[in-house]
Amino acid sequence: MSLSALLKCPICLDSFDKPLTLPCLHSFCENCLGNVVTHKSVFNCPSCREPIQTPKNGLNGFKKDFRLQFLLDFGSFCANCSSKPTLVCQDCTVELCSNCSTQHSKIPAFSNHVVYKRVECLKHKLDKKFYCSDCSSLLCTCCVFNQHSEHKISPISSLNMSLESKLKSFVGVKEALNFSAKLESPEERLKILKDALQNLYLHDEIGNFNAANVVDICANQQDFFCVAFPDRLEIRRYIKLDDIQQVIKLPEVRAICCLDSNEIAVAHRHFLSIYNIFGRYKRHLACVLPDVNLKLDTDGNLIVLSRYECFKINLSTTERIKYGSYSKLACVTSSGLLVVAKHYQINVYKDNVFERVLNVRADGLCSDDRGRLLISDKRNNSISLYTIFGEKITTILNLNRPKKIGLSPDGYLVTVQKGNIRIFKIKLKIKDPSSKSVP
Repeated sequence: MSLSALLKCPICLDSFDKPLTLPCLHSFCENCLGNVVTHKSVFNCPSCREPIQTPKNGLNGFKKDFRLQFLLDFGSFCANCSSKPTLVCQDCTVELCSNCSTQHSKIPAFSNHVVYKRVECLKHKLDKKFYCSDCSSLLCTCCVFNQHSEHKISPISSLNMSLESKLKSFVGVKEALNFSAKLESPEERLKILKDALQNLYLHDEIGNFNAANVVDICANQQDFFCVAFPDRLEIRRYIKLDDIQQVIKLPEVRAICCLDSNEIAVAHRHFLSIYNIFGRYKRHLACVLPDVNLKLDTDGNLIVLSRYECFKINLSTTERIKYGSYSKLACVTSSGLLVVAKHYQINVYKDNVFERVLNVRADGLCSDDRGRLLISDKRNNSISLYTIFGEKITTILNLNRPKKIGLSPDGYLVTVQKGNIRIFKIKLKIKDPSSKSVP
């Protein structure tokens, strides 16, 4: 066993912090031992399991390990020699000095290992080996347990590997992997990995739940989304998918659209009405055909679409403006353009006419905050991103037969598959291949 391993606490597996010695001669950090004792009169040694009597004055009754403390004050040692280590091998999880690191990299079996500089926590004098996703900062072991115990924590090594695997999972971005594998510090490594990902769609699945016979979904609100079933509406929050916030019982639901954080437009039977999120009826808008879709435009007007008619309703005056007969699958971009899909064609409504921009199959359609189109294709098992001019940017997700999709202002992508709804958190940072600006 190397000297650097002897200077690590058996509980936290990090360098000792104020080491205390038990009667069985095993040593542990003061904080680690405090977590084991927890007001017990008798406890077992974490190393040898020998019963230990807790002193009357608690941890202060155990002797300090001055020899270990002296070695810690002097500094830890390289895994191969007695020099002070300045680098860490991520794959071998050992500390190395600069000379041993050079020899380490010359060995063919270790040539692909990642070696980075040690980063010391100024408060606890320990190496920073963890990354807090909530605070976007590097942490030592004490910081993790003291200030960030309820945050999402990942070891730096696993975080780096997960970012690399995400890079490799994208189509047509092999050039993004041309970054150096050997960096001087974890911060620089994380920065390069994140810079490589800044023009890609990052997606993480945050949850899913079983949902059979889904009629429609609406994800245009920031805090919640609504799922329509033939006999009810369910309102759920993105961060607590298992908790249904509200259930609204309605017969023969056809389509829904959240007007704001308090009101929902619902097409059920042959009626188009407005309800509040608690299920209370507010007013009637129109009589509609059974096979409809509802969308809210940027001016606050409600667009009603079906295979036989397409019109816009002013919610203040209930005045109708007819678009003409078209398709029920549609979305409204951030710039106010109405985009509809029909017969393997994507059409944009401009200057009182529908203009074809793309020939592609669409089973689901929505738009991001930059006016680009997200199109699901259940035959190709994919969700892809397109510009408003019809140019494909990339494939975002590969899913099994995705149908309806919806995107929230905060980047929560709601997807409907057979008997299942999945929620992904995505970041919209892909640059368009065209220099044209979105109208």
